[in-house]
Amino acid sequence: MSDISPGEWEYHPETESVIATCEGERVNVANVSLYETGIDLEQTNANGYAIAALPDVLAALIGLLSVSEPLHRSADEVGWSQCCAARAAIAKAKGG
Repeated sequence: MSDISPGEWEYHPETESVIATCEGERVNVANVSLYETGIDLEQTNANGYAIAALPDVLAALIGLLSVSEPLHRSADEVGWSQCCAARAAIAKAKGG
């Protein structure tokens, strides 16, 4: 599995598209138009902004996990279960 598209991801509501820009290249990452399924514009836009935030959220989660996992490995069962959930979310985002 390859990594997600590099660069800054932005949602463009006028085209209902998530675009990644890297080294001057623009790549269409996703189209979120779901009118035919009954999802309204507000929810379509919310989905687009959430998808566009993925690289930032993923990087933040990986960073947070690298700091918190060593603290919870043996001392805190609740914290450890949250670390396991974070690892599972990262794997899901990476196609695993």
